[in-house]
Amino acid sequence: MDALNFFANTRVSAIPIVDNDEKVVDIYARFDVITVASKGKYNDLNMSIRDCLLLRSSNKVEVLTCEGKDSLIKVIRIIYRAQVHRLVVVDRNRKVGGLVSLSDLFRFLVFRADLTTRVIIDEEEYQFGQMDLN
Repeated sequence: MDALNFFANTRVSAIPIVDNDEKVVDIYARFDVITVASKGKYNDLNMSIRDCLLLRSSNKVEVLTCEGKDSLIKVIRIIYRAQVHRLVVVDRNRKVGGLVSLSDLFRFLVFRADLTTRVIIDEEEYQFGQMDLN
């Protein structure tokens, strides 16, 4: 219930799951709420996140990460190659510092990039820059 309220009241689309050492081990995303509903468990609002994650068709997902010191291009490459929507930002000990999503990257590239940014991913060139939205 807490996770459902959190998703409903914020623009956050996922919650990193950590172990006792605060290291990221899994991720609970808005999409997992759909899985819970599809399994007919939507009436059990006190279900733990652990129990919700067990309802996945594949119980373990690879949690892709980046470090806060990583370059923008490195983050874009990881997301592009893995075809995921977000990365968990961790420190060198895998302790969570936050999330970076496609939406975050899009907002930065469109609304905050003052200079034209040229990005090459797998030999394909992409040109980003400040756009006139008027």
